[in-house]
Amino acid sequence: MCQINDVQIAGSQPWSAAGNPSSITVNARATGCDYLRVDVYRDQSDASPMYSATDRPVSAGGIAYAQFTVTSDKNVLCGDVLWVEVSCQTDPTCFWRGDVRVVCKGLEGADTCPTMGPPLSVEPPVDTNADCVAGGNYTITIGGSWPSGTTFNWSLSQNGQFTPTNEHGISFTLQHPVGTAATTVLAQIEVPGCDDVFTSVTIPEADAGNCPVQIDIIVIGPAGPLPVSADVTYTGLAPGNYQIVVTAPTGNDVQFEWYRDNVQQPSSIGSPEALAVAGLAVGDSTTIAVRVQRECCAALLDTVVLQTRPGRGDPNDPNDPGGGGDPNDPNLPPNPPVINWPCLILGVLVAIALVVALVSIVVTATGPLAILVFPGLVAAAIAVIITAILLLLICRPSVCRILRILAWSLKWAIVIGAIIAISMFSLTAILVVIVYGMIIAAIEWGIARNGCQDPPMPSLP
Repeated sequence: MCQINDVQIAGSQPWSAAGNPSSITVNARATGCDYLRVDVYRDQSDASPMYSATDRPVSAGGIAYAQFTVTSDKNVLCGDVLWVEVSCQTDPTCFWRGDVRVVCKGLEGADTCPTMGPPLSVEPPVDTNADCVAGGNYTITIGGSWPSGTTFNWSLSQNGQFTPTNEHGISFTLQHPVGTAATTVLAQIEVPGCDDVFTSVTIPEADAGNCPVQIDIIVIGPAGPLPVSADVTYTGLAPGNYQIVVTAPTGNDVQFEWYRDNVQQPSSIGSPEALAVAGLAVGDSTTIAVRVQRECCAALLDTVVLQTRPGRGDPNDPNDPGGGGDPNDPNLPPNPPVINWPCLILGVLVAIALVVALVSIVVTATGPLAILVFPGLVAAAIAVIITAILLLLICRPSVCRILRILAWSLKWAIVIGAIIAISMFSLTAILVVIVYGMIIAAIEWGIARNGCQDPPMPSLP
């Protein structure tokens, strides 16, 4: 259904000495109509309009404008009351007629006039709070949509005094070469019938000249550097430890942020341009991302994907960085397990010492044997602390390895402790064993949550 309402007239600057606006703008709200006809009369008795406009489009927001230049033979003053007729060109039965006062300070009571400047976007993006940026050209664009007849004026300032430019589009390109001081770009927006609004953005001082445009990365595997890949994904890698190294850009003015599977990682001590990726097992896949930013330059981001495959390979063969063979070959033998005997022995010692300590606690809880067992408990606790420290410092075990050691130790402690508690008819000792059971339940949940392998009791942890 067609409907027209909220018709207003705004007078535009500059005003004459007598208070004449240079132009007047009629705006109206309309629904159910695409084009309006606007006629402005001195008063209702006039036979013909002073100003008339047809084919005025109705915006998506339901607003239509008609702007008229005030001429000397059709003089209009701010505050004059004029007779206005607005009709839908496609529906003669849809119209509005009435007296409207000329308002010279915006559209009174309407929400179509902007009250503040819109945000400005900058391309390429810059940190406007930074001390400096890269030299070059920056395009500043006024956001939002604007009615027809809106004009834009751009001014620049480096010392607080704004100098107008000859640009009047919705975008402005700032030439900001190296050595240019911080520059404030001011946009003045003139909407017909509304007060002007202003918005600005400051581009920091241009100090950087040759900013990097890409990140150069090498991947170092168990057998040395891998061939440079045009793709960011390295497939068919042998299990082991890897290192991702940024070779360019580098320097004291470059900052690095490393992420592994979207989790931020600390970079290597003394070498922030490198990240160690330890413990890739058969069939693993991990994504490494690095964010590199040189002072005054835009940040760069690159990613590398490392994927091991279940094929057997020779890590000592420089021509076979991925492990050799076709990963889809069913006849390809599996990778033999790589056993680190010192770390395996340390883990077993920690587990055995922990079993002794846990069982000693059960025996102590029985009462009669507490005095005899207490020295053994102290010795076992000391052994657990020493071997655990050595294991952590030398082997740097994974979360799964730690959980397996704890689970294996508690399983044996529960079995042995239960036998002792029942044979001694000690309720306190039985309660200790029950507590062990609650702890092992929590550890088993952690093993399942982290995708670890649950250690069977007969095997080594």
